[in-house]
Amino acid sequence: MLSNFVAGSLTTYDSFFLPLLPLRNLSKTKKYKRVLIIDDDQAMANQIQLLLQFDRDLKVSVAQDPFEAMDLMTEHAYDLIVLEWDLPKLNGHETLVAAEKGFKFEPNLPLEWENKKVPVIILSSCEKSKCKPPYTKHFKYLAHVKKTKPISEIVDLLRFHFQRAV
Repeated sequence: MLSNFVAGSLTTYDSFFLPLLPLRNLSKTKKYKRVLIIDDDQAMANQIQLLLQFDRDLKVSVAQDPFEAMDLMTEHAYDLIVLEWDLPKLNGHETLVAAEKGFKFEPNLPLEWENKKVPVIILSSCEKSKCKPPYTKHFKYLAHVKKTKPISEIVDLLRFHFQRAV
């Protein structure tokens, strides 16, 4: 089953055969870190999710749109968000602002969000200068990764920036 998924989803992107360098142990306890990928390109998001999950310390969730992402954020606190900037319903800026506003009125928000400032990596085919993340209480801009890069390079960059952030 997994081989069918991998073979079917990788035809659009680069080869699956890439050096998989696991992240260093991110915590002294065996607690995993949570990553949320917000991207309407389901094939790419699933591919990134699959490759990141080779790192045993990571639990990766995928949201197809900003509203699904906001629902997931009310269920769990995340340690990293990978945000496609050009989403169809709300762009990246609007997504972060809407999530921030929603946190104020969400009674079931996990307590971990109270003092958390989550690193956000912008994934976009747009130039970095066109992606201007807002300053918010709960989110901090970490990096911009071009979506036009090969998938192996994208995943390596995500790992690199995530290690730098923790």
